[in-house]
Amino acid sequence: EGVIDFSDQDAITEDLFLEQAELTLKTWIDRVSKEIDLIAMRRIRIDGVNLCLIGPPNAGKSSFLNALAGEEISLIDDQPGTTRDLVRTNLEINQIPVRICDTAGLRLQPGSVELKGIEKAKNELKNSQVIVYMIPDLEPVDFALLPDWKSIPAYKILVRNKIDLSGGAAGLRATEYDFDFVCGVSTIESRGLTEWRDLFSKLLSTGALEETSGLNSLRQQTVLIDARKHVLNAINHIKSPEIAATELRYAKNQLQKIIGNCSQYQKTDMVLEQIFSQFCIGK
Repeated sequence: EGVIDFSDQDAITEDLFLEQAELTLKTWIDRVSKEIDLIAMRRIRIDGVNLCLIGPPNAGKSSFLNALAGEEISLIDDQPGTTRDLVRTNLEINQIPVRICDTAGLRLQPGSVELKGIEKAKNELKNSQVIVYMIPDLEPVDFALLPDWKSIPAYKILVRNKIDLSGGAAGLRATEYDFDFVCGVSTIESRGLTEWRDLFSKLLSTGALEETSGLNSLRQQTVLIDARKHVLNAINHIKSPEIAATELRYAKNQLQKIIGNCSQYQKTDMVLEQIFSQFCIGK
C-alpha cells in the first residue's frame, strides 16, 4: 500500500522495501505451513487416519491386515484374487486410531467381479491419508493401474513382504520411487512388523504437537491453506504492488475468519497509519 501511495519515491528505496516485504512474507509462509501440518497431525490424533492397503494379488495384504489386527479379519488363500471387495477394520497402531481398508489385488486382467473390487480400491485411495503399497520382495513396483499415483495427496508407504522367501532384510529400506519410506516384512514369520509400526507412528507424529496454538479444526486448516495461497500469489507478484496488495487483503480477510475482526486492524487506513508511524517516507 505504501509503495502504491508513494510511487514517486526512488527505485532503490522501493526495491529495498519490496525485498524486505518478500522476506517477511516468506517467513510467514514457513510459520503458517508448519501450523497447517500441525493441525493435520492434531486431527489424526483426534479423528484417526484412513489407511488403504493396495498391491498386486497374493502380495500378502490380507495377511498383513490380520497381523496388525491380531485376528483373522480378511480371508487368506494361495489363489490370487481372494479379496474381491473392500474389507474394513478399526484398530490402534502405537496409540494412533487407524481405519484400515484391505482392497482387491491390482492386476491388468481380472475377472468381472474382481474388476469391480479393483475400481472400488481406486476410489478408496481418494479418501485415504495413508496408502500402503504391498508387494512381494524383489518384485518391481508396477503403477500401470494407478496412473494418478504421484498426484494422490497421501503418505505413501512401500511394504516389501515375504522376506522369508527372498532373504531380504527386515525393517527400514532405502527409499524407492515416490514413497515416504520402504519397509521389509514377513507376515508369515512376523518379522519387520514392529519396525513398520514404529516407522508408521513416526511418520504421523511430531515432537512439536505440544506447541499448540489451539487450532485443530478442518475449517481452520482450510482457512490457513487459502490464506497461504494468497500470500504465495503476493510473493509471486511482489514487483507489481497493486496485485500483491490485493492478494494480501484476501489473505487478511481469510485470517479474520479465525482471529475475528480485531478493532485496531479493522480499517485499512489504521493499518497504514501504524506502518507509516514506523517509517519515514521520502527520507
